[in-house]
Amino acid sequence: MPGIRAFGRKGWLPAFRDATLFKTSYAYGLRRNETRMLGAADFGRSPHGAEYGEFGRCQVRFG
Repeated sequence: MPGIRAFGRKGWLPAFRDATLFKTSYAYGLRRNETRMLGAADFGRSPHGAEYGEFGRCQVRFG
């Protein structure tokens, strides 16, 4: 990913978005439909994991 941006190539922003989406989906163990329906409001502070900071919780509202 850093190579795409460093060389000034087109499409680095969509590639970064896709990589972030795949990593989030894998980290939280989400299915395709759950990943598709995520929004910014679904992420928040975890009461049990202060070490994760602002975004330690992912609440799936639509599954």
